[in-house]
Amino acid sequence: MKKLVTLILFLSIISLQIKAQQVTEKEALQVAGNFLQLQPNELHRQMAADFNSESPSAQPFYLYTFDPQGFIVISAKKFLPPVIAYSFNSNPDPEGRFVAFLKQDLSNRLANQPSTSAQEKSYVKQLWNLYSGVSRKSPLFQLDPGCSI
Repeated sequence: MKKLVTLILFLSIISLQIKAQQVTEKEALQVAGNFLQLQPNELHRQMAADFNSESPSAQPFYLYTFDPQGFIVISAKKFLPPVIAYSFNSNPDPEGRFVAFLKQDLSNRLANQPSTSAQEKSYVKQLWNLYSGVSRKSPLFQLDPGCSI
């Protein structure tokens, strides 16, 4: 009986952690909008449409297009980088090759996630904080602490 209770508790904790790693559509829109705002030459672009036809649990990303053209792909999993791909010069192909490539790529990333280093996990968390509006300090342009100018 004690083992059963322990197993149920363990599985509950695991399921809560997995759910906490899921990105809602609202969060994905916020990340995409903040990413766009941080691009100084692209402020005139607007989010045009959501091409995500499956739920995030079935498809680990949100795909949005920009008007007049361009797109951004936001991860639906917080342990992956928030911005998976973007372009201000092209749209996803209508044949679906790009979406098929994304599905395969993210499937591989998810499979390799357990071997992610602590440093990489920290970097991904910083990116989520930046693009979700928690932090405006970009981890992309920080100086090495040992560097002197």
